Amino acid sequence: MIADPGRPPVRRCTVLVACWLFVGTRATVFVSLLLLPLAFWDVAGWSLLYLVLLATIAAVFVAFFCVALPLRCDVCSAPFFIDTGAPKHRAARRRASGDYWGTLIMDALRHRHFVCMYCGTLYHLHADGASDAPCGNLFSRSA
Repeated sequence: MIADPGRPPVRRCTVLVACWLFVGTRATVFVSLLLLPLAFWDVAGWSLLYLVLLATIAAVFVAFFCVALPLRCDVCSAPFFIDTGAPKHRAARRRASGDYWGTLIMDALRHRHFVCMYCGTLYHLHADGASDAPCGNLFSRSA
């Protein structure tokens, strides 16, 4: 497929923000599950803290979807962070301990590149591109 000329190219900083929002959602869910027994026992205000954590989870989850849903591949127009059930490309990476989009998030955060799971297009998130100059220096590994 040919890229949609009406849609702007994928922004590196937006991909990284979406990845960190997803990690934040998972972290707050984990903390909430740890505090759940204290909320049930109603230990001196823990139920209020638990409600605050639930509101935080909802807010971060909504922020993740607001940032992640518009992110689509420039080549195949498939969403990066949503598994549509379509067949995966043979170049798509998948870790043994996760699925395709989890691998995409980990690769973007750890290695600053990822592969579209539907068409196999490689995206580099380094700051050497001129198309992303305003946020490129923020995420570069070099000074």
